[in-house]
Amino acid sequence: MRLVEDYMRLRSTFAQMKEYQPFPASMAQVADALYCSQRNAKLIIIKMVDQMWVRFVPGRGRGNTSELTFLKSGDEVLLDGAKESVRIGEVESALKLISEHGTGTEIRRQFAEWLSLYFGYEADVQSEQIWESLKLPIYHPIHTLDPARIVYAFDVNLVGQIFDRLIEYDNQTGRFIPGIAHFWRTNEDKTVWTFYLRKGVIFHHGRELDAADVEFSLLRLRSSPVAWLVQQIEEVKVLSRYGIEIRLKATNHLLLWYLSGGTASIVPADVYRDYSDREPLIPVGTGAYRVTKRTPGICQLSAYDRYFQGRPMLDVVEIIYVPENCGDFLQSEEQELLVVHTGESQEIPALGQWNEQKMTSGTCLLTFNLRKASLLRNPALRKALTLLIDRSRMALELGPPHVAPSESFRLKEASVERDRIYDPEEGLRLLRESGYCGELLRLYTYSRHIRDAHWLKQEYGKYGVQIEVCLVSLDDMLKNEHVDRADFIMFKAVSAQGIISLMENYLSDNSFLRMHLGEELEAFVDDEMAKVLRSDGEECEDEIIRRLEPLENKLRESCAIMFLTYKAIGSMYHPSLQNVTIQSHGWVDFKKLWFQNY
Repeated sequence: MRLVEDYMRLRSTFAQMKEYQPFPASMAQVADALYCSQRNAKLIIIKMVDQMWVRFVPGRGRGNTSELTFLKSGDEVLLDGAKESVRIGEVESALKLISEHGTGTEIRRQFAEWLSLYFGYEADVQSEQIWESLKLPIYHPIHTLDPARIVYAFDVNLVGQIFDRLIEYDNQTGRFIPGIAHFWRTNEDKTVWTFYLRKGVIFHHGRELDAADVEFSLLRLRSSPVAWLVQQIEEVKVLSRYGIEIRLKATNHLLLWYLSGGTASIVPADVYRDYSDREPLIPVGTGAYRVTKRTPGICQLSAYDRYFQGRPMLDVVEIIYVPENCGDFLQSEEQELLVVHTGESQEIPALGQWNEQKMTSGTCLLTFNLRKASLLRNPALRKALTLLIDRSRMALELGPPHVAPSESFRLKEASVERDRIYDPEEGLRLLRESGYCGELLRLYTYSRHIRDAHWLKQEYGKYGVQIEVCLVSLDDMLKNEHVDRADFIMFKAVSAQGIISLMENYLSDNSFLRMHLGEELEAFVDDEMAKVLRSDGEECEDEIIRRLEPLENKLRESCAIMFLTYKAIGSMYHPSLQNVTIQSHGWVDFKKLWFQNY
């Protein structure tokens, strides 16, 4: 990209010179145009000659001027450079090139047209084989591909493509099904569980998975943000190469749920033993796809031929990070791509006869920082702030992906149009009673929720409540310095992921909700969760959710959290793309996709 910028500077300096028209240019003039020494200018010119952008004839002897000829227009080099930046996953750099050096709207139009067509499905027929690839844009960087540290929905999806668990939960049947383990059993009080592993499950680096890998994978969670998953495990015992026993300190009726979640993925001990406080750049699992390229802007997944549950149909899935301000480039009616809309970019318009799926994935909410010595420790102020917001109007004015006012982590009934919590008169009374006098309150969030945060700021401003919106990155949002400084954190709880996602809100060290709970409420949460684990009865999802309701009710009544709106996720895809199903975390399972094109 730097060479492209140098060429554009050179072209600008000698703007009157046309292509294939030689002209005299001293090395001193070239160096001045490139803002560098004559020595570096010579090196840059050599690179441009190699690219066949210029022809350069050095002057022979003292006083003889060199001769320079442009072989390509600035727009040609600019467009090619922007395309190459996209190919290596640097979309933001490509847009910067176009914005800073484009001479008009035509080059932007050409790039937008190319970019829209770049994403999507491609089939390459070679020697009776068809090589199929799918390029997809995402609108925020990948945070982590370490199963023990996943937080955000798209990371959960990628981990599901790269790794496997002992068992899986089938949403269609409501039953646990074999994964790496082909059979399991437990004793009567469910304190001892034995799992029997499949033979011939091969990690991406070529070694067979065995019971020692399972032992390592579970025990490494003890020093991770999801330590709550294994806190009741007393011992993990290797019985044989393919047999593993898990002994619990007490009855845990949710163990199978724990083991079916992405955080309980099995990793190779010989690789991850050296990564106690970080993750390998290229993760190693047993999943249907292996990572073959990873940079901050691109993650390339290649089909794993030795996958024990069957090789996926698509040979390559390429995930490319596209900054949010570039999203409009992809809204072309000609593009053949799978569009998954989770709220990061503008809503995608209807595209001809494309198929569409939608589902409510979770709720946008605020946490109140009860660990911080601030005004928000006053319950009257928290209650006032809860009553002063009309969630129905919030959903209406902000539009998709907001769909309805929220009262809970999970949508319990058909969407209601009226906000049953909104009560501005009582809210104003409590605001006066709280003694609030216009003090500044800081609301922290990340880019996906920036419009929501500014909407709240405007609404609270009508009542004299001063809000400062602090925007940080997804990675920085998890840092203690921001969590501690925030009076509120706005995020989306992805409750559609089922039991585990609900419990993560209460127990995970990476949960914004838990990080803001005061000591008294945190102790209440832990006591209630212990009761849920011990309680005998049905292990069906609805029953477990019912047992978790007292927790949610207490947090809502204490105004420790503030529910705002339910948010929807959706996908649009070409009819030739088969087996598209939105998963609970808001994306599709790549290993099930195939194209009906031959």
